[in-house]
Amino acid sequence: MSMNKETLVSAVQKRIRQAGREGTPERVFGCRFALSIMSDNYIDIILGSLAKTDTSRVEASTGRLSTLYRGKRAQVLDALEGCFIHAFTEGIHMTLEATLSTDEGPCRFSEDDVCPNADSREIHFPCNAKLKLYCAEEKKGDVLASSIAAGHGVLVKEDYYCTVLKGDIQAVFYTIEDICKEMDHLPGHPALEVTLSVNSPTAE
Repeated sequence: MSMNKETLVSAVQKRIRQAGREGTPERVFGCRFALSIMSDNYIDIILGSLAKTDTSRVEASTGRLSTLYRGKRAQVLDALEGCFIHAFTEGIHMTLEATLSTDEGPCRFSEDDVCPNADSREIHFPCNAKLKLYCAEEKKGDVLASSIAAGHGVLVKEDYYCTVLKGDIQAVFYTIEDICKEMDHLPGHPALEVTLSVNSPTAE
């Protein structure tokens, strides 16, 4: 018997939680990302955004290839959004490539749940994005990611090897946040690959 998409999504989420780690301590969450700026002033923009982002609740390090944030999921995503928001410059094309996943072991980076970059939630601008949720059951990961994006009104289409999003930057980050919450309950070692793009010169 075939199931419609809504029924399949519900079944996927139920199975995820049954196979997950309910009641266990929160695990370390990590994000490795890189900003690319189409501007002669890219150095100041990137370093400026990193400096303006409050990373007091996460472990943060920046190398030649990327920046790494590790800690509690909400606080890592808070820092990631803060960095992207601080880097946004009207009229300048910028992309962010990020990999988000969890590590084994409980998180001990912060004793509270404060998100010091919460003021970034007050900033709004349009954003294009694509994402791919890698997990043990790939098709169900695609359905889950697409359903969450649709729920936030940012789903454009399911394309080859990714889900395409378009909408307000806050709706896009809420989508990422909700997918990452579901990753806590997925079996195996799931990972979310994300690309964000603003002010693209490429025509729709």
